[in-house]
Amino acid sequence: MLAALAGATATLSATQSARAPSEACAAFAPTLKDRDASVTGVTYETTQDVRGSVCVVRGKIASAPTSTIHFRVDLPAAALWNTKLEVR
Repeated sequence: MLAALAGATATLSATQSARAPSEACAAFAPTLKDRDASVTGVTYETTQDVRGSVCVVRGKIASAPTSTIHFRVDLPAAALWNTKLEVR
């Protein structure tokens, strides 16, 4: 599973990073290199906790013909992110 996520690529242009976080999230389109992985949705969610608002990326990975792993990644606004990734 991590190999499929690690193979994901997405870049923000200077124009995207200067946008409001909700607009940058709406324009976010990651490309997964693993053919068995796909992004199923990207939404902007406002939270009331310390994370603030996040861009939520949802997807799935077909790990076997009868097994699908669904995932969710919460991406903070670029100005609030320290660029570190914690995997639990």
